[in-house]
Amino acid sequence: MGEGPEFFVWEVRDEGDGLGPVGVAGSPLDASAAVVGMLVRKPVGWSGSVARVRLDPWRPERYEVLQTVVWGTGRLAGRADGLQQE
Repeated sequence: MGEGPEFFVWEVRDEGDGLGPVGVAGSPLDASAAVVGMLVRKPVGWSGSVARVRLDPWRPERYEVLQTVVWGTGRLAGRADGLQQE
């Protein structure tokens, strides 16, 4: 894959139903702040992640996950990549 634009996808998930907020940020600091800000208001069992993602410049529907950071005790904390790639 070529050198396409990078962005930061963040998500927060509940251990029970797996649902939670998801967003995109332009910097790792903004994405991390969004996740941590939500996790401090959630009970045990919630997890959050930030993934550094690069788009394919020729096929924008394709992307590569370059790095993932995970916080919490829920499902995301047990996954290696944090995101589900298609």
